[in-house]
Amino acid sequence: MRAQLGVEHRAGGRNDVPRSVYHEVIEIHEPGRTLSLMVCGRGERGAWGYLDTSTGLHTPTSPDPDFKAKLRQLNPHQY
Repeated sequence: MRAQLGVEHRAGGRNDVPRSVYHEVIEIHEPGRTLSLMVCGRGERGAWGYLDTSTGLHTPTSPDPDFKAKLRQLNPHQY
């Protein structure tokens, strides 16, 4: 693991990250005003996941069975 400190991205900017690199957003200047749009090329099913920083192991994602209920709680007028 290697931290790349002091990197700042401006609004409308672009940051190309190789598939083998994990990223973490650690500071948001205006809370609620940050959006990460990830445009991915052709992928592999099951390749997406998270890095456990204490073990260095990749944990694959899995569907959240409560996702729709959480979304309704955030947007009650749309559901």
